[in-house]
Amino acid sequence: MITDDPIHDLERQLVAAAALERAPEGTSPERRARRWTLLALPATGALAASAIALIAFLGGGASTPPLTQAAYARLNPKDGIIELSYDTRFLDGGRLYQHARTETFYSATHERSVGTSIGPRSGREVRFLEVVRTPRDIRSYESGANTLTIQANCRPSTASPRSTVADPIATFKTLIQRDRVALRGTTTFDGRRVSRLVATEAGQRFVYLVSPKTGKPVAMTLRPLANLVPGAPFTGTVVRFTSYRHLPLDASSRTQLEMRPHPTATIIKLGRSRCTPR
Repeated sequence: MITDDPIHDLERQLVAAAALERAPEGTSPERRARRWTLLALPATGALAASAIALIAFLGGGASTPPLTQAAYARLNPKDGIIELSYDTRFLDGGRLYQHARTETFYSATHERSVGTSIGPRSGREVRFLEVVRTPRDIRSYESGANTLTIQANCRPSTASPRSTVADPIATFKTLIQRDRVALRGTTTFDGRRVSRLVATEAGQRFVYLVSPKTGKPVAMTLRPLANLVPGAPFTGTVVRFTSYRHLPLDASSRTQLEMRPHPTATIIKLGRSRCTPR
């Protein structure tokens, strides 16, 4: 059912994200698929993440095409801060049922994202979820409920704070690290020629579209394999990257990694209560 409140209950997803990071290796395919489809907002981690150690460098495997390496380097720089904005749309049979816009800033160890839900029918902003992740904790402010939730980051403190559960950038990184991404020619997207970096995982087809010359991010699509039927209306997720900048790490840019003041918010402290024991 179409709703004008697609961010409803996203804070619950965020709270659960850290626990999912430590899901056992034997996690069922069905559960892996459910985790994969939480892609839209950084949870949204579901799109701070969302979603994976961020700045470890891509190994020089001979099987990794140069364009894939360039695309990876664009999102995982040696230093500085990445400023990235993207528009995420969920479609079922060509019908829009959720829409969100995200602005995210991240370094090797910190990230701040603001995801805003857009009413599919009205096109108006409904509410927003601001998430700040550090190696120590995750803070999320949900505007509709005016709540600020603070919980421990269940990943080791030496790891990047991003989460593979909900972050398209982090997901792309892990697929490359596992040698699952292949260059599959070019296509036209929104009137421009782009290169296709493709991977299949947990019953989903992941396509990352980049500039053929520079590897700069253009868009990403995620579709269930069961829905890849010629001529069928699109079912899946479309992420359009609307802006990208690589900022120097200085006093000014560091402020982009800090949560904005929410003086009237109700504070909920969860500590490590949502972390799965080792």
